[in-house]
Amino acid sequence: MEMPIIAIKFLTVIMFLISGFYKLYDPSIGINKLMKCQKNLFSNNLNLVKTIVFLAGIWEVIASLLVLYKNDQNCIYALYSLVVFTILATLLCHFPPVGFTYYPFISNITTIGGLLALIKLIQTT
Repeated sequence: MEMPIIAIKFLTVIMFLISGFYKLYDPSIGINKLMKCQKNLFSNNLNLVKTIVFLAGIWEVIASLLVLYKNDQNCIYALYSLVVFTILATLLCHFPPVGFTYYPFISNITTIGGLLALIKLIQTT
């Protein structure tokens, strides 16, 4: 029995949807994480960090909803945007992949693979 494409889309983007809502509901978690990831880059600019976290939350929510509810072409664009988002987040918070950042780095690489696989699935159906 084949799994419906909407179920595959949902399972692929649910993490982004939840993460985006959390960033919008309680940005302090995202702010603290970003400040820890890049202490030198953001130490003196809390407003910039707040803006980045807010925009990241909006990006995750909108892209996830586009994947779930729009036609194939818009869905593909949204998936590519999540690939870009994940690459940026990985480079910002989990690079280089040593010590405690190794597993989140590999997890994000796997997420990118899943997003690209979903793009290919949509293109071939």
